[in-house]
Amino acid sequence: MVRRLLCLVPFLLATAAAAHAQADAQASLQGISKIEVVVESLSGDAAQIGVTEQRLRTLAEGKLLAEGMEVADFALAFVYLNVTAVQLGDSPNFALYIEFSFNQPSASTLNQWLGPARTWSAGRLVVVGESAAAETVFRNVEHLVDAFLEDWNAANG
Repeated sequence: MVRRLLCLVPFLLATAAAAHAQADAQASLQGISKIEVVVESLSGDAAQIGVTEQRLRTLAEGKLLAEGMEVADFALAFVYLNVTAVQLGDSPNFALYIEFSFNQPSASTLNQWLGPARTWSAGRLVVVGESAAAETVFRNVEHLVDAFLEDWNAANG
C-alpha cells in the first residue's frame, strides 16, 4: 500500500503544478481587452490541403470579436496562431499541428530586454486524411480559441 502511495506522489505533485500553472496563465489574461491576431506564415503542406492565412485570421478574429474583445491591427498583447501540415510519406494522411497562444509585453530585470512573453498556450497534434485535413484544422482552431476565451472570461468575469 505504501509503495503504491509513493508511486502516486509524483503524479499528484505534477497535477498540482499543472493546476497552478493554469491559474497563472489564466491570471495573465486579466485586464486584456485589446488584442492583435498574428497568423504565422503557413509551413509544410498547409496550402496543399486548402488552408489559407486569411481564412485562419478571419476565423480567430470573428470568435474574439463575438466575445467582445477589441481586435486591432497592432496591439502590445497578441494571440499567435501557427498551423503546420506535413504529408506522411506517400500516404494520403497529414500530420497537423495547430497552436494558439497569448503573448504580452515583458521586461527582463536582468538585461532590461523588452519583448513578448507567452503566458497562455494550447496546441493540438492530429493525423488525418487529406479529404478531412482542412476542416480538421478549422475545427481545431475554433476549439483552441474557445479554450482561450473560456480562460479570458474567467479572468475578466
